[in-house]
Amino acid sequence: GVFVAASAGNSGPGNQVNHPNPWVTTVGASTHDRQFITDLSLGDGSSFTGASFNLKALPSAAMVLSSDVAGPPVKDYPPNAANLCFLNSLDPAKVSGKIVVCDRGVNDRVEKSAEVKRAGGVGMVLINPTVNNLAADIHSVPSIHLPNTARLAVRAYVATATPTGSIG
Repeated sequence: GVFVAASAGNSGPGNQVNHPNPWVTTVGASTHDRQFITDLSLGDGSSFTGASFNLKALPSAAMVLSSDVAGPPVKDYPPNAANLCFLNSLDPAKVSGKIVVCDRGVNDRVEKSAEVKRAGGVGMVLINPTVNNLAADIHSVPSIHLPNTARLAVRAYVATATPTGSIG
């Protein structure tokens, strides 16, 4: 009368399950053929495609680099905490109403958007600084995850006088 569930893992693609016992229910992860993508449109007319799981589009808003809107240093945080959008690393006075550009890094991707929301931001552009996969996570604010190949162009544009962008 005891129900037993065991993880099958996610190391396929072949049949890797080794739970032949009839009293064990084995559950495994799967893949699908869907992509969750959207575009980041910048005020200069350029556009970049990335991973996103937004439920609605974000209209044009001012953009800032997270490194330019850092709050006071937080004890035990790395020096680049604002660039990585660590919790409590951004200054709400500089972020409010803006789309924030954050680098992917050591903290959770969804933590980054939670920090943007906490600081009053309306959206996030997450960019891989190196070659890495893209993930369409469920974020706290409308977000897009871009590959490293977009990093220099997006950051250069956001460093101009009055950058704007829209997501979706």
